[in-house]
Amino acid sequence: MLNINDYYTPLISLFDHMIEQGFVKKEYKDLIIIDGNSKNLIEGLVSHKGE
Repeated sequence: MLNINDYYTPLISLFDHMIEQGFVKKEYKDLIIIDGNSKNLIEGLVSHKGE
């Protein structure tokens, strides 16, 4: 998820709230790569693919 200028921060907060309330397991959020820098995001995707 490319979070430029914190556009998706409210959505990320919603994920955190759902985890805190027990509706979603933290492991599911851990599957999402979130960064505000496209280069870092691509590097994260490439390294994740290699795992």
